[in-house]
Amino acid sequence: MPADDAIKPAVIVALRKDGWTITHDPYPIRYEGDRLLVDLAASRAIVGAERGEERIAVEIKSFLSPSLLNEFHSLFGQFLVYAMLMREVDPDRRLVVAVSEEAYQSLLAKPSIALVLRQQPVPFIVVNLTSEEVVSWIN
Repeated sequence: MPADDAIKPAVIVALRKDGWTITHDPYPIRYEGDRLLVDLAASRAIVGAERGEERIAVEIKSFLSPSLLNEFHSLFGQFLVYAMLMREVDPDRRLVVAVSEEAYQSLLAKPSIALVLRQQPVPFIVVNLTSEEVVSWIN
């Protein structure tokens, strides 16, 4: 089992406060004998005229290493692989990346990362680690 990211407990609390139920910890992606693990999966009821359930898989990243660019490079490749496999095995579940407010601002402040995110958007859940709340959904 992979090591949990340092911010995982705060992300779980924030998702629960936002109305999500954690359904998998971790969430396995199985494809033709291969098995990959996304940090979490969650669901919540859709309110209003559309009855049903919204489902997400959440990859959590702390961005604590000395090289932000290297860590983003790794995340970006991981995100693309997970997203492609999920389209095959669980197409109704959306993949998102959970990060702290500080990490998200650091990503946007790096011109090369900001360019990549403009050209190939990655959905983020931005979490305030102090209040343990979702402050933004970036699609």
